[in-house]
Amino acid sequence: MKQSEAYLNRQNFEAYIPQRILELTKGGKVLDADVVNAYPNDLEKADARELLSGNLTSRERERAVDLLLDGKMVFQFLFAGAATRAAGILKGGAKYSFSIDSFRDNVDKVVSLNKEKLKSGAGKEEKKNLEEEISSLERSRKDFEKRSLIPLCLGAREVCQLRLMLERFSSEKGRAIQDVLNNIFFFVHINEQSKDFILQDFLKHRFFGFHRDHIIFIIQDAFCGYVFKGDDLKRVEGRSRPFGHGYTLMQTVTPGSGFILRGADDVCFIKESPLQYVSDASKGKALLMNNVNIDDLTKLTDLVADTERISFSMQCLLEGDADVLVEGVWNTKGQKGGSWLKDTVSGKKILVEGMCLKTSRFQKLFIGEGGGRKDISLMPLLNKMSNTYKIEPLLKYLPEAGLSNYLDRRDGVFFLESVTGDVTQITNIRSEAFVKIDSQTQRPEEIQTFKSVRDVYLTLESMQKQDSNTDFSSLAERVLENRS
Repeated sequence: MKQSEAYLNRQNFEAYIPQRILELTKGGKVLDADVVNAYPNDLEKADARELLSGNLTSRERERAVDLLLDGKMVFQFLFAGAATRAAGILKGGAKYSFSIDSFRDNVDKVVSLNKEKLKSGAGKEEKKNLEEEISSLERSRKDFEKRSLIPLCLGAREVCQLRLMLERFSSEKGRAIQDVLNNIFFFVHINEQSKDFILQDFLKHRFFGFHRDHIIFIIQDAFCGYVFKGDDLKRVEGRSRPFGHGYTLMQTVTPGSGFILRGADDVCFIKESPLQYVSDASKGKALLMNNVNIDDLTKLTDLVADTERISFSMQCLLEGDADVLVEGVWNTKGQKGGSWLKDTVSGKKILVEGMCLKTSRFQKLFIGEGGGRKDISLMPLLNKMSNTYKIEPLLKYLPEAGLSNYLDRRDGVFFLESVTGDVTQITNIRSEAFVKIDSQTQRPEEIQTFKSVRDVYLTLESMQKQDSNTDFSSLAERVLENRS
């Protein structure tokens, strides 16, 4: 089965999984995922364009605001991740649901559990991670013990921050706020584990003021893993997980994958693919899609709808010849993800996931977890996962090409994983990357994310800073008062 056919429906993908695992492992003979996933060609650091802050003209800003208010940009909220590294503090929940209350409910249990693991004789690397987690949690518990935060969870805060920016721009332009909110389309990617909480949260908060028929929910399927029993590959019931954010990108071009939620028991699936649906001329003909990652803490600020970035996207995608615009950041903490590189054989500039760079061949290009590289400025940029896509070429090329699935081995169980960055590797897709430079420090932006338990303090601090914005607190009050 071709990889593009696998994404057509769940049944196809279920059949594809063992086929792909056997293909990658050469029938179970090669089980080292680092070797199996290694990128086939030589690579080098790729150049990227620089976006200097503070240089936006009034005309450029006006055009960016009009694009937003007219609904020409679709926002892709990525709330479907497995949250593996933050699972301890989430206690089975999703990052979407993280809040000061959920933190207080779980922190004592997590600290106690980590201390027990230390006593039982953790290895050197595990010991370091556990100690850092305990330190972060104890500091968070102490500093936030008596602080009051607005009772909105992380995902709801990102949606409300977008609404805040749209309201602000609407007022500037003298446009009716509700009419503008009704123009906006966005996708909400959820998984089988988190769907009930997130759907109920949207219903409870009356879709945060947006038009419910313009919010497309997409459930990312979870699949079981496999193990080798001798020469046979056996399915492991009870060990299931989502297979990466590449799967979610494929769902945006897959007919029948999205639905509209009109009430608790009123779900309407759309026949077209989500991107085809929002690009239909009768619905406003959206031109661009920008992804909003749940763990990107900059999305709790005005940067969720940054006119400098939007204007630059318009230049590169609508006026230039790029189809995908990747935003890069300095990877100071060694976060896993895609690196902006150049294939020296094809000459194509692409994103290559960290799992494909773990062999000695790419040692100079790979930043291990924890960061600490003194030569960070010489290393490739990390994909911030705030990419912008031109919708038309995605619809034209992505369904036929599909996205590759890599080997993901966890405690002896084999899963697959696909990544959004591989869209840049499709032959007919033209990609560019940029990094935003602070005009005062002359330094690129650094990664700010809620990836693991160690990031809890930064996350709570970011939520508190958001609350200190009087415009946000006023909007949050209105949203909470309007709850059903």
